[in-house]
Amino acid sequence: MKYSLLLAAVAAQRFPVDDIFHTHCTMNTTLADSCDKAWAAIENTVKTIADPALGTYSLFKEQTNSWVWATRKGAPHNPQVDDILFTFEQSQDGTTCSVTGKSRRQTKSLYDYETNFCNVYNVLRSDEVAFNPVQWEKKSCRYAPPTEPFDLTDVRCSQY
Repeated sequence: MKYSLLLAAVAAQRFPVDDIFHTHCTMNTTLADSCDKAWAAIENTVKTIADPALGTYSLFKEQTNSWVWATRKGAPHNPQVDDILFTFEQSQDGTTCSVTGKSRRQTKSLYDYETNFCNVYNVLRSDEVAFNPVQWEKKSCRYAPPTEPFDLTDVRCSQY
């Protein structure tokens, strides 16, 4: 496990850092599943998701059972590209997996209409991931829906 945490840390260091010039969002969730299953579900979702907002997710890099780095290009009317990173940490008793999802706009931007939040949220709420969080926390979302807990049927992330 220490080795996978080190690899996740290396990936996170190469992932673009949050700053005031790029909109971004980081969220943590704890899933009632193993990290092996959570990683496989998220990795497959990134490759196959039918984005409800008509954008395109693409796998950029991955480290098996440790992290998944994807990009998402906006819908045809919105050519912006965002980097998205998911990292995974198994609980000591093996019953839960802590998943951190980060999204950051590649170009300079001051407002994103909740896009970075939705980039992560739509992957987590996909059928493959079977998102049923034990715990959920927004950490550094500059723009995100104001209500918690989040409604999995919220249309806001289907039309950004």
